Amino acid sequence: MKRFCSIIVCLFLWSCTSLTATEDDTISRPFTAFDAQQSITIAPNRVFHIELQSNPTTGYEWSLAMEPEDIVSFKSKKYTSDASGRVGVGGTMSWALSSKKVGQTTLTFVYHRPWEKDAKPTRKVKFDIIVR
Repeated sequence: MKRFCSIIVCLFLWSCTSLTATEDDTISRPFTAFDAQQSITIAPNRVFHIELQSNPTTGYEWSLAMEPEDIVSFKSKKYTSDASGRVGVGGTMSWALSSKKVGQTTLTFVYHRPWEKDAKPTRKVKFDIIVR
């Protein structure tokens, strides 16, 4: 009975340990506009992606603003067209970002035509990011 109890205790302690992060510390699932409905908590020094639907053939593009700017850093931006290959069909704009230090920031994405200065944006998506 003592041996059985000690095995159970060892298994319990082993299950309480945390898994190590991957080598590149990248979060595997991208965040989308659906995820903007709630705060997103990320550990420091992690790379994460945000993907939003886009169609640059219409002249619209996404602009990103960060407030404050020192919590998360921009790494890259990439457009992937729709897999159908049809002309005029949209795709996905993806941003790679990295959490730099502990704090809270708001990422605001605005979908607009940059040359139309007085026009309201077509879409606005805000992500509240908590780094801790």
